[in-house]
Amino acid sequence: MKRSTLIIVIGVIAALLLVTAQAFAAAPQADLTGKPTPKPHDGQIDDDKGKPDKPFKLNQGKKEVYHGVILSVDAASLTVQMEDGTTATVALTAETRLHVPTLGLTATAADLLPEMRVMVKARPDEAGILTALSVNVIMGDGEGDDDMEEPEPDESAGIVTEYIPGTSITIQMADGAVVSYGLSHNVKIVPYYRADLLDVGASVTVVTRLDMTAKGIVVHPPAGDEDGD
Repeated sequence: MKRSTLIIVIGVIAALLLVTAQAFAAAPQADLTGKPTPKPHDGQIDDDKGKPDKPFKLNQGKKEVYHGVILSVDAASLTVQMEDGTTATVALTAETRLHVPTLGLTATAADLLPEMRVMVKARPDEAGILTALSVNVIMGDGEGDDDMEEPEPDESAGIVTEYIPGTSITIQMADGAVVSYGLSHNVKIVPYYRADLLDVGASVTVVTRLDMTAKGIVVHPPAGDEDGD
């Protein structure tokens, strides 16, 4: 009787050991450092792991152009009033290109004065704050000059870096200088059959007046495409 009881006890113990071994084999394994082994991601790899966060880009708004008179200006900002009475305030930064006809590209914010006529190109950030990309002073106010002799036009040749039909054209000249011109309401584009080539990258000569507005734009043929002109 005692022998039968001993056999039963031994059998129960063996069964318990077997169940314990199976449960241990099914449990997640830990590495030698005691940290649990990470679970697989169904064969997918986290490509973003270890990569730096993408930079948050500002100034992605649509570029805006303002023509008007400076109401106030300091080293950090400029307020311009348009002909319809509306105003716009733009921030001035170290990247803002300033151009005064008598000073060229060496102008600073200190050279901008109230009542100067300007063309301002700006871009809003996601908060709607305008930052000036360029400020071009337009000499002369266009009023009371009927009895004055029309000044000789000036010419500037370069490659178009920006063109806003009816508003402005920006070119980079051979010396690297980048200059923007407003477009007069009756600006002529010649020859007429190359007008559709007037875009970024085109080679042009801009005929300007003293007030830095373009009265004519000569579009040159693309390199290697001489058409007999």
